[in-house]
Amino acid sequence: MKKSFLFKIAAVILAFSLVLILSVTSFAAKTVKMKIEIAGSDGLVYVRLTAPAASNISTISAALEYDSSKLAFKEMSYLDDPSIINSTNAENDGVVVANTVIAESLTEESKVFTYIFTVVEGSVGECEFSFADVKATDKNNNEINIVFDGSLKAEISSLEPLTPDKIQSSFDPAPESTSEPTSKPDKAENSDKPSIPNTAGKVIAVSAVSAAAAALIGITTAVIKKKRSEEN
Repeated sequence: MKKSFLFKIAAVILAFSLVLILSVTSFAAKTVKMKIEIAGSDGLVYVRLTAPAASNISTISAALEYDSSKLAFKEMSYLDDPSIINSTNAENDGVVVANTVIAESLTEESKVFTYIFTVVEGSVGECEFSFADVKATDKNNNEINIVFDGSLKAEISSLEPLTPDKIQSSFDPAPESTSEPTSKPDKAENSDKPSIPNTAGKVIAVSAVSAAAAALIGITTAVIKKKRSEEN
């Protein structure tokens, strides 16, 4: 009976330890729904991502895949603020990776990314996009789960024609906030290689919990061995 009781205690401690570990490694990330809009004008296709108010996004990286037989990447439109670091990687055909690092975080509705493409001459049918990898964190380095609201496909021939002034008002970054400007990050020279996201804090936390779990299991094992020696 004593052995059975002790093993039950050990099982409970082990289960509790595993719950602690999993609660850190799979901590419920905040989910932010970003709006997708696709429009076209004069042989250009615009794919814009807008974050809602209070999204608290501080870093975001998004790899957009597209059909390079129908579209050719032209340029990016980013949030325009001296405290924001932006970079683009379009080296691989059919993929554009956009990165943004913000000094603080987004508290207002913000047009974060606008991918701009030219239509390959003679292309017809649908232009379809997909996101291969999206990573985002808040200013405390907590992971943010990004989901999308809107279609990632459109008919090339029926994209809404927009005049230049409408493109300007609809797809350029939102006006700068009137609040106090934030200071530039100290290491602006690393703007071409933003760290998105840094998981060092999470690793340390998991290690700490794992150590605690190991200690609990070790204590329980020692108690069981002692009880066995006393019984023998």
